[in-house]
Amino acid sequence: MGYTESAWFFKSDGKAEKMDIPKLKENIETAFSTSSFIWLHLDFTKSLSAEMMHLLRLSPAVKDTLLSQTTRPRFENVDDNSYLLVLRGVNLIDPDHPHDMISLRCYASKDILITTGHRQLKTILEISDAIENGEKTFTNPHHICAEIVKKLAEKMAPVFAEIEDEVDDFELLNLNQDANSADSGSRKYIKDLRLQTLHLRRYIFPQKEALVQYLDFLNRVFGFGEYYEVKQSIDDHRRYIEDIDLTRERLNLLDQEIVALISERMNNNLYVLSIVSLIFLPLGFLTGLFGINVGGMPMTEDDMGFWIVCIICAVLAIVQFIFLVKMGWINWGGKPPLERQDHE
Repeated sequence: MGYTESAWFFKSDGKAEKMDIPKLKENIETAFSTSSFIWLHLDFTKSLSAEMMHLLRLSPAVKDTLLSQTTRPRFENVDDNSYLLVLRGVNLIDPDHPHDMISLRCYASKDILITTGHRQLKTILEISDAIENGEKTFTNPHHICAEIVKKLAEKMAPVFAEIEDEVDDFELLNLNQDANSADSGSRKYIKDLRLQTLHLRRYIFPQKEALVQYLDFLNRVFGFGEYYEVKQSIDDHRRYIEDIDLTRERLNLLDQEIVALISERMNNNLYVLSIVSLIFLPLGFLTGLFGINVGGMPMTEDDMGFWIVCIICAVLAIVQFIFLVKMGWINWGGKPPLERQDHE
């Protein structure tokens, strides 16, 4: 899906009219004189965005932030009535990579809101559609910015719920598996989930701090309680951070359990090899002793000598086997050998 740029002219009643950005560029002064405020949504990679910011006489610091390629969530108070707010939203356009969070830069003053990005956010599309259909009205730029914050936070909830469901399913599967079914593929799956949570936390934690500063600015300028949706979004971010930390702890525990199962399987395999070696060690010594070609070997002239040696080896093997079973070194009752030893 391509990136959609737009320009909205809001009247005093909160309703808006859409205009092409090139047309706005030619009539910028008239547009401000005939509207309550303007919302510009631009693609920061296009030269037209820089030209519009030059016409609007934005400060170099504001332009640098709005046109920056790489950003982290932050809030910056430009003056008493304007600010910069850099946000991140989950990638719902590409459902396979929701943790690849999309950046959105916002600049708001008393008569203009400028948002810039390069990849499409569903939040912007939904707000634009609501304005166009007359479902939403906004009386100042800060209300739109607060609505963006609210929707970005709401759209994170399904992503975290899906990750938690994946961890729950994997944890249930892990509880039902034994040492023989544990493999490195399970660890890779855990690694992928941990990377997803790491990507999300990388931006959500500083975004929560930025929203706290943003709410403080709104309360200071417009009074307490005017922008309740921002406070609710901060609470949502706090909950998301707690969910991420809890999920990471659960994944660490699952990874440790899988490592323990793999180690148990290796120990059991080594245990079996040790038992086999223990049984055949005296038999190997006996057959090696009778296999030397020196004079004086017994039963060399006896026709039954070979069978006598075979019987001796068989009896010796049976005696060893019974001894190992009695000592609990061989699994003879359904319990794993290591567990049997610990029990006894």
